[in-house]
Parts: sequence; C-alpha cells; structure tokens
Amino acid sequence: MELSKEETELVICYIGENEKDMIPLTLDSVSEADYIIYIDGGSTDGSQKILKDSGFTEFDSEEWVGADLKEHKRILINRRFEHEHPGANGRARNFYLEVLNEKFMGAWCLVLDPDEIVDSIEELRRDISYGVLDDYDIYNVKMRHMIANLSEEDFTIGEHHVPGRLFKVQEGITYSEIEHPVLQHPNIKAYPDYNRICIWHLSYARNIFPLRKRYLNHLKKSTIHSKEFLRWWYISHLLGTYPKRRFDPRELPLTLKKAFEIDDDEIYFAERRNLETKHFLDAFQWKEYFNPINALDVGCGLGQRVFT
Repeated sequence: MELSKEETELVICYIGENEKDMIPLTLDSVSEADYIIYIDGGSTDGSQKILKDSGFTEFDSEEWVGADLKEHKRILINRRFEHEHPGANGRARNFYLEVLNEKFMGAWCLVLDPDEIVDSIEELRRDISYGVLDDYDIYNVKMRHMIANLSEEDFTIGEHHVPGRLFKVQEGITYSEIEHPVLQHPNIKAYPDYNRICIWHLSYARNIFPLRKRYLNHLKKSTIHSKEFLRWWYISHLLGTYPKRRFDPRELPLTLKKAFEIDDDEIYFAERRNLETKHFLDAFQWKEYFNPINALDVGCGLGQRVFT
C-alpha cells in the first residue's frame, strides 16, 4: 500500500544548563525539525548567547503562555533548574510537557539532552510524514553511549534503547518527580523500540572538546612537533588508539585513591567474583560438622560461601 504524505509537526525538546560546547553540535543534528524548544536552567557559561545567535527567541517561564510560539521556530524558555529539589529533573520535564500540551497538541516530540546528537532527523521526519509511527503513540529510541572517546561505546547490553523519548503530544502523559524519570501514560505500560534513527550520547566522552582545543592551540604555537605528528596525536586520542597499557590501579598514589574513593580491597575482590572449589568444600564441611539450623557468616569477602 502506498503511504500518503501528511503534515505532522516534529518538535525537539531539551532541558539544559551550561552546555555551550555541546549546543552547536546537537542543534546542527536536528536543524530539520519544525520546532526546537530549549528549556535553560540558568546557564552562566554563554549557552544562552549561543542559542540566541542561533536564532532562538527568548521567553521567561511565564511569558510563553500568552505568546504564539508557532511564530518562532526556535524557542528558548528560561526556567531555573531546582538543583536542591530531589525531583528537579521530573519537574523540569513536566514543564516542557506543559508547553507542548498548550501549544503543540498532536505534534510528535523527540526529547534530547544537549549532549546527544541524532544521526538522521530526516529519516524521522519521513516516518512521521508517511504515518510509519501511527500504530503507537510512544517509542523507545535507539541510543549509543560513547565512552571516553569516539571509537568505544557502552556494551553492558548489546543494544540500548532510551525509554519514552519519542511521543505524540497528548493529554495525560507525565513524568514522575524523581531524578531519572521516564514518560508515563495512564493507559500504556510498554513502548515499542524505534531503530530507524539513533541518538549518540556524548556525556562520557566530554574530553573530546578540551582535546580539540588543545590540538588547535598546538597547531598554532608548537615549534617542536610537526603538523603530521599533531594530527596523529589528536586522532589517536580522539578514537582511543593512542598507545597505552593497563596497570593495577592499586599502584596509584594514596592521594589519588582517597580523592576518587578507590578501594584496594574492592579491586581485589572484583576479580574474584566466580565461585571456586574451596567455597563448596567449606560449605559442605561446615554443614556436615555443625549441622546448623541458622548460621551467621562474617568476613566472607563477596559472600561466595554464603551463596554456596
């Protein structure tokens, strides 16, 4: 069946604070969206200037109510992020839901953090236009988490999906007032996965920004290294291929270990998580000798004997 084209709006929503390095990248990746809403939590690093220079019209947390937001493709709303409140994240997200429900009912919304980049916003626009998403109102979106550099990613599970990031604006949806809220719908308990776009998460690879600044600075000033060497240095750090080897972190100086809460015993036992024969032998022998009804075991490392 040939799909008919419909005009359905796509809105991108952010909450952010002090993200001046990330903002140009993430905005560039979603420039084809119909509207972009950025809720700024009180930036002091120049983020707001970057946003306004990029065409954002600024409103305070009350001004937007009486404004025709659809006259502005890029919308900056200042709302102080309540750092002291345990549910600050959920409250901030409910604020953009309030804006969406008031001004963009029926549109599709993709929620991003400023440290996230979308690989193909055009693909999402096409899927919305041709009704590919119409069977469901809320989707989990594929995400890849960069770790330390731009060539390594989180592999705690084979494929990550971030829940509820893509949804149709409608009555009843909300976020819980907790630190890591997920979009809730009173009548929908499970959301399907959407894999036709991917969100690339840069939060754990923020070192790429000072790395690039250092590289560009060396290019201008260095009288020791050639441009070819500096290029190799930059790319190998950027992609995690710079020659390196692992060592036992218990060798680190005490000052570092104390500052970053590195525990030698924790490292020692982390490598001994598997059960060994001695754990079974001890457990059998103790049971046979003592035949206890209850037992209190103290000092069993990670508890292998208790488990056995």
